[in-house]
Amino acid sequence: MAGFATAILGPVLTVAATRVVIGCSARAVAARTAATVSAYLSFVAPALRGGSDYDLSRLLVNARGLESLLEATPEVEVYHGTAPLVHGGARPLTTATLAQLRHDRATEWWGRAALAPFYDRDGWSIVGAVRIPPPALGPAWVEWMVFGLLLVALALVGIAALNIRRGDPIQTRLVRWFAGVAVCLGVAAYVEVRCAAREATDRWLVDAAALVQQAATRGPGRKGLAWAAPLVRGAELVPGDRGGQTPGRRRLGGQQLGVVAVRLGGGRWAELRTRAAESDTWSWLVWLVALALVGPAGAFTLARPAKGG
Repeated sequence: MAGFATAILGPVLTVAATRVVIGCSARAVAARTAATVSAYLSFVAPALRGGSDYDLSRLLVNARGLESLLEATPEVEVYHGTAPLVHGGARPLTTATLAQLRHDRATEWWGRAALAPFYDRDGWSIVGAVRIPPPALGPAWVEWMVFGLLLVALALVGIAALNIRRGDPIQTRLVRWFAGVAVCLGVAAYVEVRCAAREATDRWLVDAAALVQQAATRGPGRKGLAWAAPLVRGAELVPGDRGGQTPGRRRLGGQQLGVVAVRLGGGRWAELRTRAAESDTWSWLVWLVALALVGPAGAFTLARPAKGG
């Protein structure tokens, strides 16, 4: 019956929507980190004498050093042309994919991973790519809670179906339980979405701060922070004080920002700021709870008053 189909689809679609939203957060941070790594390599890797391409031996050292720099992104691959530099046994980039990257000049998706273009020292020709897969986001305990509530909701639907099969009416008390579980499911799903968005922001902040800090040691002393702008596109690097290098939150100008301290050497510190992704997730609380309540609404259409209900 349509009522049972609706009762099942409500909680199932809530969990499915949650996974889709978290997947979008994971893809976004992978693409952003890949672009940041590409900009970092363009900054620190020396060019060949008399050319705009890179000294391959020095580029190889810098590429392999990423594994120790990127605490939040353990899986990274750098390609010069189609050849992988970080893991020699990794799958080479296809010539067709590299050609597509050069044509579009934007981040692509290859093998379920973000593929950011890697430019030469002049910032014009694309000589390779940086590949980073989306990370797993969100605390495991919240994910287990969501799936546990899904199972409870489906169990209540099963009890209702069994009552109908026996010729008994669905008690309104059962529908009320279902509604309570649905609200809990929607809220738990939102918590998972919010935690994933927060973790995505923190991951980028940690990696970007490490890359900026390392880049500051590679070049001659520079006044100001304009040199770091290509490494932190979409964010802001401002002079700051010595502080913890664990990401935090701060409200400035009506915006919730993710912030982390960056040590630039010589006793200089800066603060890296970016918009906190979780500040854009509030609407999902309404949508996920509403979607979860579709299930009890379907069950309510089947319920009939029962003695003792």
